[in-house]
Amino acid sequence: MADVTFNSIGAVAPAGNGFVARVRTWMHNRAEYRRTLSELRNLDRRTLDDLGIAPSDIEAIARGRMVRG
Repeated sequence: MADVTFNSIGAVAPAGNGFVARVRTWMHNRAEYRRTLSELRNLDRRTLDDLGIAPSDIEAIARGRMVRG
């Protein structure tokens, strides 16, 4: 049975430092980014406004790099 760890955005990634583990982690994170990006892009302008999201912020939010201040 494989061990798993949680990264800072809550994604599950295989434990370990080997090449295969790093590739799996990258693939998992990339899939999560693409899924999030797709979901946010499919929201209409009114819903984005209700959530306080500007269309120009969608990619940063999907990447987990959005900082509010």
